Amino acid sequence: MTMAPDQRARTGAYPAPARTLFHELHDARKPRDEYRRKGLQNLAKSNVDFRLKSRREDAEKLRRAFDGRTQDEIAKKGSRALGVSPRTIINWMQLESDMPSWAVKAVGLYLAGVERFARRIEGYR
Repeated sequence: MTMAPDQRARTGAYPAPARTLFHELHDARKPRDEYRRKGLQNLAKSNVDFRLKSRREDAEKLRRAFDGRTQDEIAKKGSRALGVSPRTIINWMQLESDMPSWAVKAVGLYLAGVERFARRIEGYR
């Protein structure tokens, strides 16, 4: 039995549209376990560990570069060298915020220069 096109529209006899990956990913009724079975995972959780490790390494670089007995001494020396406020240096050392890339590079280059200079001095003995 064939139907006229207008009858198909009224009775819903058209085939359902194919489900795409977009529909699969955005279907709110699916449990999260199904996403994991398909190999999809939330990568944001692992990013937290990376950021914390990066902040710790940057804080250690600051402590090595700007030697001082207290955090305030290190912050004063670092603020003069990097052109930021002492409070910003303290925030970086307390892992409150990320150091910008220009500051990480500046501290890294300073440490590399100091190490190169120290090797020259040791070589003269």
